[in-house]
Amino acid sequence: MKFWQTSALATVLTCLGTVAVASEVPPTPATRAYWARCAATLGVPASQNVRTRRFGETSAMTPVLTRLVMDGEKTITTTSPWLYAHTPALRPVVGGYSVVVDEKLVPRGVIQTTRSIELPYNEVTEEYSRHEGAAIRPIAAWRDTHWRLFTRELAPLGKTPTQDMTVTLEMFKVVCPPAVAPASR
Repeated sequence: MKFWQTSALATVLTCLGTVAVASEVPPTPATRAYWARCAATLGVPASQNVRTRRFGETSAMTPVLTRLVMDGEKTITTTSPWLYAHTPALRPVVGGYSVVVDEKLVPRGVIQTTRSIELPYNEVTEEYSRHEGAAIRPIAAWRDTHWRLFTRELAPLGKTPTQDMTVTLEMFKVVCPPAVAPASR
């Protein structure tokens, strides 16, 4: 990523006060078809369970973050186990696949979870934050951004973030970029 792109992304993230939330969205016929094409290239059954996910809290951020994911610039996402405590299917599964969709829910690629770890928020180090994308690689930026995220996301659950709360770090890699399994139009 070029310096001006990194600076522009940092400015956008700061102005919007948002991070790369990966939210679960319902599968569509297009995401199912996309997954079937990707699965064929991977040699795995299309019947295998796959999640459909959108990165970004806003439709303005989703295209930026989707591009970072598909370009391999962003290879980790962070969440709270409290968010999927009542929906275990949302918990990251090592080896699991996710169809990544854009702001219009059009499939843009498939990622595979390579590692998932849980640790206290205050034990996340720059070793982990360096995989988030240039704008929030410094641990201070990561902490500030994620603290605001968890404050917003946990409030509806009646929870408040704490320095020692458990967070889930999900690492992933792109296994089917758009060129491998082009989206149907």
